[in-house]
Amino acid sequence: MMPLLLPLSQGAAGIALVIGLALLGTRQVAAAVHLLCVQSLAVTIAALALQEPVIAALTLLVNAIGATWVLRRMMPGFGMIAEPLGSPQLGILGGAALAVLSQAHGDAAQPFAVLLLALLLAATRRHSMVHLAALIAAQNAGALAAVRAGIPPLLVGPSFLVPVLFAGALGEDRLRLACFEAGRRLRRFLGWGHVMVAVLLLMAALAAPLDGMGAIIAPLTAGWGIAIAWAERRRRRGLPDRIADLVHVAAMLMALAGQAPWIALPALTVAGAAALFPTVRRRLDALKLTCLGGSVALFGLYAMPLEEPAIAFGALIFGVAAIVGMVPGLAAVAGTVLLRLSLHGPWSPAASPVLSVLCVTVMLAAGVTLLLSNRGNHPATLLRIVQAAMIGIALTRPETQGAAWVLILLLIVTEAAMALVRYDDPAAAGKLAATAALAGVPPLGLFPGLILLIAGLAPVEPWLLAPVGVASAGAMWAGLPRTPLRPSRLAMPSITWLPIAAPIAACLALSAVDPVSMLHWLAALLGGMP
Repeated sequence: MMPLLLPLSQGAAGIALVIGLALLGTRQVAAAVHLLCVQSLAVTIAALALQEPVIAALTLLVNAIGATWVLRRMMPGFGMIAEPLGSPQLGILGGAALAVLSQAHGDAAQPFAVLLLALLLAATRRHSMVHLAALIAAQNAGALAAVRAGIPPLLVGPSFLVPVLFAGALGEDRLRLACFEAGRRLRRFLGWGHVMVAVLLLMAALAAPLDGMGAIIAPLTAGWGIAIAWAERRRRRGLPDRIADLVHVAAMLMALAGQAPWIALPALTVAGAAALFPTVRRRLDALKLTCLGGSVALFGLYAMPLEEPAIAFGALIFGVAAIVGMVPGLAAVAGTVLLRLSLHGPWSPAASPVLSVLCVTVMLAAGVTLLLSNRGNHPATLLRIVQAAMIGIALTRPETQGAAWVLILLLIVTEAAMALVRYDDPAAAGKLAATAALAGVPPLGLFPGLILLIAGLAPVEPWLLAPVGVASAGAMWAGLPRTPLRPSRLAMPSITWLPIAAPIAACLALSAVDPVSMLHWLAALLGGMP
């Protein structure tokens, strides 16, 4: 590299940082858009100075030209005022403090500061266009980290999709209007068409050349997608919502099919955005946090070669946690992505403490909340968050990674059962059994994985048994029925019982016939995959 190019890159990154501070002080949406364009141009210059023309071209075309055109021409409210929450001077002082504190992290300092300022901008404004600008600023931080770490441009490309997801949700009305006529004509066939496409995804998952983990979990996830399609086949839903459901399943399969985190993390973000799309009008903030979580996780992935493991893995873990917090149904997919990283790399000893603290906090908070709630309320969201934290704890130790794999498989099967009873299943016993399976009530659902987790933690980290016990006790308390079932309600005509009972029967049969071979098979699956 020429001697003048490195100072030029650092100077351009410094301009991007200053623009990030300026964004915190502006009230006009138009001014924020223009500042965002200048910041994107500064990142483009930094990428060119570090001899990364492809990333520079993507930043220029997508973040500078494309984003400015979309925000000016297609989004309403361009001339509005976006008042900050609190004093703008206080926001600038807070941003300046974050920028100063981040300067002790070497090559990751300036990208990390730009990311923190983008997150602060999103947190202090309520205008959706400013949120989109914050997402693009976070993507600029990821591009800066990628060019400094020498990440190949082909791996950086998917990260530019994250702001597009939020922009597409802001244009939801236009999309629904465009699909209305086609959906009206095909309304009679939409439900069964949804089922047929889900079956095709299952066939593709079975035929694709996958590794040992993908060959097991991808067909199970495709079966989960069939359960969703089957449960919703008779509902009056529009074409955009059914397409969103299929994109949700396809993105989950993409995240699970391969070992490359460069594809898995964008696919996980797409899956979260697709899950929120049908209710985006009342959950726009959830979509914003999902997209921000995806941007933060990708930033952590790009920052890994910069020799700042605390920043890289902290961003990765908290970004994935933000996605799961907004869409708890993705707990199994996110757990699989992190399990692949811990088995095949890149992974650092700094990741386990961060993940442990986060999961212990979540388990204690959710467990206490469930214990204080009324029995039988079936808070499925909290139950899913508890199981996500269980998987996270299992990922932190090599001795418990087998338990994480079992929990992931059982969670996918249980989610399929929950999908079958989500709407109009007449079997009361099936509904109660599916909720009890998600709660891990013995011997249903995730209970075998919980036993494996406790058995693995007891010899190495016995102090973790306390938060695990609190969380599991709260989940089981909430999963129990409020009143005893009468004999007339114990009929089991629903196919809900198939995904609940089949894995339990298979595990019990294999364990009774040859438990040692079963444990060896799990160990070989986790440790011997290419």
